[in-house]
Amino acid sequence: MQDVIHQVMEAENEAKQILQEARTEAERLLSEARRQARANDEQARTEVRRTADELIENAVKAAEDKKAAQLARAVQEMESSVLIDDQLRRFAVAAVVDCVAGKNQTG
Repeated sequence: MQDVIHQVMEAENEAKQILQEARTEAERLLSEARRQARANDEQARTEVRRTADELIENAVKAAEDKKAAQLARAVQEMESSVLIDDQLRRFAVAAVVDCVAGKNQTG
């Protein structure tokens, strides 16, 4: 009878040890999963920032190109539609360029 009690107690202790090892392993796996999730989150944020920066850079470049094209068309239209002497024409073109570029005319 004493052997049976001893075997039952041994089996309980072994079961407790297995349970504790399983809990420890589960906690380790959970911790690793959380660490990996944080790393993936940071990587995703970095990629989103990089993509956003590229989109902004492209939009700025497109806006600058459009502004330059509009300015070139305006200068061309002025030169072709107004019949004035060269000195007055150069002054008018410079004034338009300054105006479009946002420079102060009264300076």
